[in-house]
Amino acid sequence: MLARFKEFLQDVGLNISGVGQSPSDTSNVWVGVAERAEQLGYPTELVTKHRALLGKWIAKHKLTSRCDKRLSINIYLLTDALDDCITEYLDAMKALNS
Repeated sequence: MLARFKEFLQDVGLNISGVGQSPSDTSNVWVGVAERAEQLGYPTELVTKHRALLGKWIAKHKLTSRCDKRLSINIYLLTDALDDCITEYLDAMKALNS
C-alpha cells in the first residue's frame, strides 16, 4: 500500500511538471493485473491467492506490457483482451473452489 501511495505522489509530481509526457502517453492506461482484477469486481482474497499464477497466465497471452521499475511488476495496456484474460482465469479459479 505504501509503495502504491509513493508511486501516486511521484506521478502527480511528474504530471504537474510535465516531465516524461507526450501526447500519446495521455491516451494509454497502464494497470497491474491484480489492480485490474479488483477493478473488474473480483474479491481481493481471490486475487491475492492467485496473483502469481494470474500474472503467468496473462504473460502467456503476449499482451502489450512494460515493467514498472518502482513497483517491480509488469503492467499492461488496458484493453478488452486483458480484461478477457483476467476474467477467463479468475472465473475458472472460482469454479474450482466452488
